[in-house]
Amino acid sequence: MGAPRGPHAAALLNMAGGFLTPGMVVPPEVREAMFNALSSGVSLAGDLIEWKADADRLAVSLVGEAVGLRDDVTGAVWDVYANKKGVLPIAEAWDKRINNMGAAHAKFSRKHQWGPMSFLGLNSAALWFAGDDETKQMLLRHYMWAQGKACDLSFKEMRAMRSFIDFFDTVSRKVVIDGTEKTLTPYSESLKAAVEDAKWGQSRHINAVVSGASNALGNFAVHLKGVMRPATDPPVGPTVSPYKIKDLADPGVPLVFEGRMNFTDLWDFDAKVAGRFTGDKSTGRPATAEMAVDAVAALVDGVPFDVTSDDIPVTQHSGHAPIY
Repeated sequence: MGAPRGPHAAALLNMAGGFLTPGMVVPPEVREAMFNALSSGVSLAGDLIEWKADADRLAVSLVGEAVGLRDDVTGAVWDVYANKKGVLPIAEAWDKRINNMGAAHAKFSRKHQWGPMSFLGLNSAALWFAGDDETKQMLLRHYMWAQGKACDLSFKEMRAMRSFIDFFDTVSRKVVIDGTEKTLTPYSESLKAAVEDAKWGQSRHINAVVSGASNALGNFAVHLKGVMRPATDPPVGPTVSPYKIKDLADPGVPLVFEGRMNFTDLWDFDAKVAGRFTGDKSTGRPATAEMAVDAVAALVDGVPFDVTSDDIPVTQHSGHAPIY
């Protein structure tokens, strides 16, 4: 567990050395082993005391937010019925408190790998509810125990993750790039211009960031470099996305993109219930997913983390899912 902490621990080691020395022949390796054991014991005791204090502070934070949420919602419900303000204040209060709970868990888990929710079985319950999606299971474990370290997806993991990626799509979604939330359309301006040129028979080089979606990552950024051109070869790839949230787009002219791509994302559990009452549909979460996100943020120990990936070759024909 490391060296003993503080003057009291050093004094204990000195006392142990004094008891062992007079009139005793103790092999150096035995003496060193006893010192190391005492050092580890003192360090472990300090760690446990610190863990308990931090766990108590976490509990106070969570209970405080829960009580505040109850009061906020009670007041907002009154506004709904008495002042006819609508349900948005309830959703905003809910998001604020849930996100505060998530921040409290993250603060604790950056310091301690094992949190009180693990011992209460809530982390295990979250893994069980994640189902048999191996990528989601892996990411959830990383969230719980990696203490905020970045996660780099391998080529194999990228292929195993069922994703909706369509370089000919036009729907905007929110993704996080370098810690900043941005609204991206897969049909970014540079990509849109390249598609229009390709429709008229020209080839264009592309360096763009577009959005993808998956059951494991939610909305994520796809960084791509390559060439958009008219398709002169037969199309390849399935006509239905492996993660079907909509039909694959058809620009009306056979086109193909060939190049490379990599993924980035911030994997966190941010409550966005209020977006359902402001017309913001860009999160793309169904109601059940929103409930799961809020439950993990409020009840599971973990730290949000950056997701990166290998840079891999990719080909996509219009109207077909990409091949990689």
